[in-house]
Amino acid sequence: MTFKILKRGDLQEIVEFNQPDCVSIFMNTHRIRNERKKDHLVLKKFADNLEHSLKERGLRPPDRAKLLKPLKNILEDTMFFAYLSCGLAIYLGSDWHRVYRLPIAVGNGAWVGSELNPGPILPYFDSANRYFLLSLDQHGCKFYEGSSVDGLFEIDLKGMKEALALLELVDAEKQLQLHSTSAGGVQSHPAYHGHNDGEQHETRIKEYFKAVSNILRAELRQENAPLILAGVDYLHPIYKEVNQYRHLCREHITGNVKDLDEKGLRELALKTIQPVFDQDRDENVSRFHEAKKAGRIADGTRACKQAALEGRIETLLCLRSEIGDGDNATIRQVDTIEERQIAEIALNTLGAGGRLIFVDEQIDGGVEPVAILKGDSRKR
Repeated sequence: MTFKILKRGDLQEIVEFNQPDCVSIFMNTHRIRNERKKDHLVLKKFADNLEHSLKERGLRPPDRAKLLKPLKNILEDTMFFAYLSCGLAIYLGSDWHRVYRLPIAVGNGAWVGSELNPGPILPYFDSANRYFLLSLDQHGCKFYEGSSVDGLFEIDLKGMKEALALLELVDAEKQLQLHSTSAGGVQSHPAYHGHNDGEQHETRIKEYFKAVSNILRAELRQENAPLILAGVDYLHPIYKEVNQYRHLCREHITGNVKDLDEKGLRELALKTIQPVFDQDRDENVSRFHEAKKAGRIADGTRACKQAALEGRIETLLCLRSEIGDGDNATIRQVDTIEERQIAEIALNTLGAGGRLIFVDEQIDGGVEPVAILKGDSRKR
């Protein structure tokens, strides 16, 4: 089982969702075999506590059963727990549910109310944390999504297997034509129309990489996370020639990586990308102070909300929340207004081409969140 990318449209759906009774569940999860039982027990405890909480809200037994059915189905699916990542987010509504396996820790907690809580998944969109990795291989590329803080996981991109299968089919047809010609006695060697074996081989790889690049262009059209290439040295220039993703990393991983597991790949990826992330975060904090002197900041939720609606935010800086762990399965029936407002600001910022970055300390004693405005903007 592979993972899918959480899109901006998914976040928007969560922010806008509204029903009388909604459930938001968040868990830190593990890929280690002996931790799977613990993950199952924590989620089971959430289910039991939610049953009690929804009963207290006045939901009838049939309505409770209907709302929690997707959660009960997950608990009965033992294979589900064999393919968890670092974090799990489950959203439940009447006749509606969404389940996201995430490469970031999201803490343990659940909310019941008339709206969903988008807060814990917001750090997923942190521009100075997420990255993509493409493992280059002429016999089948693999695509991964990673976090500098947590894990690296393979992503199932629609069309990748088909692109390779189509190329293999073309190769098979060429071989069939070659053998048929040889058997007929007309031609005993393949004709490459002026290309030698090496050029023909490179052309084949280039066509395959072009198909992969087209898939990435469609899948990542709203993304700004850096893409790292990994593979033997001669494949890098071939892919770079057909690359269409704007945020391709200048640095890359060289060597045969096809036999590396995700842990080994992540170690190599972090050596490449972590200095970039650290520099990016530090530079944005410095740029905030420069922008403040120039009057190009928005400070606090109200100011940031207005600037985001007008498409004036270049970078939104949010304070990273403390993430709890353990087997706590507390159900909270509290307002998530602040989280939803910040999520709306983030959505409008990302939609206007801006960036979202989480920092570990409050910036300049200001009110969270704060934003660096675009060059032609002034604080209003």
